[in-house]
Amino acid sequence: DVAAELQTRQVRMADFLDQVYGQPNENSKNSMTRHRNRTEAIFRRLSRERFTTGRGSMGSEFNVSAWEAYNAIQGYVQHDATRKGNPSDFARIISAANDQAVKKAESLALATLSI
Repeated sequence: DVAAELQTRQVRMADFLDQVYGQPNENSKNSMTRHRNRTEAIFRRLSRERFTTGRGSMGSEFNVSAWEAYNAIQGYVQHDATRKGNPSDFARIISAANDQAVKKAESLALATLSI
């Protein structure tokens, strides 16, 4: 029921990402590169999932459901974020469940229910 309700709540993905990750340190090339690469990977994942589910383009405002926004970040952390060693799929699931960005994305998505 919660997932279905989150599907009805719209968020602007760029703002959602800013709330989860903040802005990079503009004086650090490394910080800027990590931020850009992460953002691009999340948007690629989101676009791929929207295409697969027949949702179409996000449009110029990058509006998506709160459920999609949360899942894009959770999916990125679980499947795309680099990890030391070669963790198993199960280890990646557990790691993503405990990740601070995923927890923050979940809180932000759930906060749309009280709006």
